Amino acid sequence: MTNNKKFYFVVILLVVTIFLLGCDKVKSDLGASANSLKNDFDSTTGEIKASITETKEFIGDVKSAAKEIKEAKDAVKNIGN
Repeated sequence: MTNNKKFYFVVILLVVTIFLLGCDKVKSDLGASANSLKNDFDSTTGEIKASITETKEFIGDVKSAAKEIKEAKDAVKNIGN
């Protein structure tokens, strides 16, 4: 090869190498972002499940309180009779 062809070959090889290294960096960054998003999603899902459980417990407490109020109301009615 002539010196010009060798020079262009080295330049092209260098550009391709830099491009491939850049692709690996982008792939690595995307992988890290995907893992971060998955962790955030799992955390949010856990928080939602905990909120649903707390809401169900609260509804149960409200139903119990309503039942007690009804029983007290009925007891007051029976005292009057």
